[in-house]
Amino acid sequence: MQVTIERRTRRSEHPLRALHFQLDDTARLRGLDALVLADRDGLFIAGGGRESDRLHHDQVASICPLVVKEGGNCFDGRVDVPGDRDVSILMFSYRGQTLYLAAMPGAAEADVSDAMLQAMEGVVRILG
Repeated sequence: MQVTIERRTRRSEHPLRALHFQLDDTARLRGLDALVLADRDGLFIAGGGRESDRLHHDQVASICPLVVKEGGNCFDGRVDVPGDRDVSILMFSYRGQTLYLAAMPGAAEADVSDAMLQAMEGVVRILG
């Protein structure tokens, strides 16, 4: 008899809730203060992390299309949302829609690029 161990501790059949869980778990496991998913208009879709204040997530989402223009695909630098913080933003296309993942690194050294790739894979898996 084979026993399957579930790696996820929080699950949901609702895609939006599942996105929040996935981004929150990835951010926490990878040492990020926040991980935010936004649409092409800079509207917040889902997010999580140690800084789970929804206002900050909305602010981070809103800057994504302003700093990563069509034709580019990423940004690493300081922005004034919230406060003066380092943010990494990855733009990707999913089923013809432009989406953004924004990561705010924590105090400890974190591998932001691996965390963002893991989060992007999770987003694609959840959205189907």
